[in-house]
Amino acid sequence: MINQPTIEQLIDEITLQKQTKMRIDSLSRALIQNLYIPYCGDLYFHLKLTKACDNHTAIKRWVNEKFTEIDTGDFDSNYRILKQQLLAIDPAYA
Repeated sequence: MINQPTIEQLIDEITLQKQTKMRIDSLSRALIQNLYIPYCGDLYFHLKLTKACDNHTAIKRWVNEKFTEIDTGDFDSNYRILKQQLLAIDPAYA
């Protein structure tokens, strides 16, 4: 017999997913605003994303991809890590 998750487990998982999405959105917005990243451009290419998109969408997708490997649980620390990685890829935003 397969164990089915309880309603509490499902709610906890959904809550965690929402919190993670909010953290990713906040980090993306902070990078876009603080580094003055324009909407138009080819940043997706430098970030090695497979699908062409505007710079803001590229940042959001990139942060989403990177988040699980860099997440320290601290916004400022996560921001510093992502900023450092982004500037190493494209120093034009320094």
